[in-house]
Amino acid sequence: MAEKSACNPRDRRHVNQALKAYRAKMGPDPASINACMMGGILSNNSSGMCCGVTQNAYHTLDSITFVLPSGTVIDTAHPEADEIFQQREPRLAQGLLDLKREIEATPQLADRVRAKYKMKNTTGYSLNAFLDFSRPVEIMRNLLIGSEGTLAFIAEAVLKTVPDLPVKYTGLLLFPDIHSACAAIAPLRQADAKALELMDRASLRSVETSRVSRPASRACLRRLPGC
Repeated sequence: MAEKSACNPRDRRHVNQALKAYRAKMGPDPASINACMMGGILSNNSSGMCCGVTQNAYHTLDSITFVLPSGTVIDTAHPEADEIFQQREPRLAQGLLDLKREIEATPQLADRVRAKYKMKNTTGYSLNAFLDFSRPVEIMRNLLIGSEGTLAFIAEAVLKTVPDLPVKYTGLLLFPDIHSACAAIAPLRQADAKALELMDRASLRSVETSRVSRPASRACLRRLPGC
């Protein structure tokens, strides 16, 4: 069962440290973990190596408090948030509904949006919000994820947490060629692997002589089959 974590602009590491006692963590796990802040995670729809497209900022968002350029403040967790939003910002609310109807009325466009967001896609606005939600305030809430501050100021957010499994394993699998490695992706995913990274011979060769890599690691890489 997912728990909720209220987040203000704190270092994301601190959030996860607080959640560790509950064996939970935030879904997004960006590579910038040591420097990123909550505002950046939300504004860039951060995902990461392990969260894929199901545990990113967009899909783990529960509610958000945003401030529009007009000064209107909306807390989407409020029971009457949609009514308040439509009353205070009627043109914006109607515009969101008009865009939703336009997308849904064009099957080719709707199918393209759905296909784009079945894969990792954090470029531009989260257009899937127009298909995933029906009320203007819900569309606006998730449209803010990935908007990079261009639509509103994010003052507060509540995200659903995901389980932080106590035992984790990392494996190194060797394949005779790139085709064999690619063929293993589907069965590994079916086996519930959380992250897969493909390193071809060129990428391994690039660190063999690196000054920052450990000597033992360089020697190991040189002894790999086919090196």
